Amino acid sequence: MSTHLPWAIIWLRHSLRLHDNPMIQRCIQEGYRPVVVYITPSRELEADRWGFSPLGPHRKRFLRESLVDLRSQLEDYGVNLLYLEGDVIEQLSLVSTSITLTQSIKLYADREYAYLDQKVESEVEKAFDVTWFHAQLLTNPDDLPFSVTATPHIFTKFRGKIEKYVTIETSAEEAVAEDAPVEEVSADGSVSKDIPADELSTEASAAEAAPAEDASARETVEEKADS
Repeated sequence: MSTHLPWAIIWLRHSLRLHDNPMIQRCIQEGYRPVVVYITPSRELEADRWGFSPLGPHRKRFLRESLVDLRSQLEDYGVNLLYLEGDVIEQLSLVSTSITLTQSIKLYADREYAYLDQKVESEVEKAFDVTWFHAQLLTNPDDLPFSVTATPHIFTKFRGKIEKYVTIETSAEEAVAEDAPVEEVSADGSVSKDIPADELSTEASAAEAAPAEDASARETVEEKADS
């Protein structure tokens, strides 16, 4: 991939997959160098008034396994996955400034539908140039040949209405493979050519938006999940 291409951030939330990930696919197709980021929001790490944390031990373990698996898939194409914790806007801004201070960063992300998630999306839209995707749905609502309010209640009728309009998109692996490898982002804004892709940052700081040097991605995520 050309070093002259601009950077873009792919902010993953629940769509922790590579094969049919529309954000990764679009990012590559539009000529950007991707930095894939996963952020655990502060509200999921803090106990509520009843003493329960939204990110319980079983969900934390599943998240860890999913991130390690995705990281392994991405590193085959020379793409790195960064894991951060804290305020979403702050962490995205830290990654953005670590990449470049001279360009406006493009952001690709999948939409969520819960109230608190949509509040975060509104804040993100104010700070970044965002392209949103309905990555958790089988069909993009914007591509339906009818209004969402007119969606049939029976799947057979729904399928009959849309199947002739369906197109098979290029898989994310194919898009990434055509343009790999991606350069490494360092915290001081410098770029080196061969991204290691075997580390997963776990600290919410600008210095660690780039890969950690002393621990593997699997070790850092497992330690965070077991703490």
